[in-house]
Amino acid sequence: MIGEGNKKQAKTAKSREKIIGCAIELLGENGYDNFTISALCKTYNISKGLLYHNFSGKDELFLICVRLCYERMLKFLNSSASIPTIEQYVELRLRFFKENPLLSRIFFESFIQTSSPVFDDIKKIRNSLIEFNRTVYLNYLSNVELRQGVSKQDALDYFDMVQKMFNSYYSSPAFKGEDINFLEEEHHRNLSKFLECIIWGIADKK
Repeated sequence: MIGEGNKKQAKTAKSREKIIGCAIELLGENGYDNFTISALCKTYNISKGLLYHNFSGKDELFLICVRLCYERMLKFLNSSASIPTIEQYVELRLRFFKENPLLSRIFFESFIQTSSPVFDDIKKIRNSLIEFNRTVYLNYLSNVELRQGVSKQDALDYFDMVQKMFNSYYSSPAFKGEDINFLEEEHHRNLSKFLECIIWGIADKK
């Protein structure tokens, strides 16, 4: 027989799971800036008392959704027994976001939402994907001949630097006022071009 304590824990877990699922839907459709606790409660008929009993507010929910996004994405990317090639990596990422369109926006905003109070925590979550990216890139570097004077560490440092520039570009004044959906599509569309430019900027084509 399940004790009262266990029943209460199960009920709390179910409530949290439901609220997080609804938050993912609303964030995926409307984005961080247009996401409010009032809209969440009204849209999904959730009492504010129940929500605040489980979460501190908007930023905690956003952070949880970002963490879930990265966890699911990394699980998907790691589904193969071997480290993917760069081509396979790009294909896997695009397939993941095609199959999980709501997570696509959450993922993108985790890179450009620099004004959020939880941004420092988001950077920690992003590190897991950054390390995976480095693993894919290092695996590629081990199978190519680098240009004379370029070490593997040089190539990796260059990759890290340009990757940061690529992501921050979409939160720059150049795109101020642009629709978030446009920025998101541009980011995903240009990823393969970006990686190709990095590779042929350091590798000996022969």
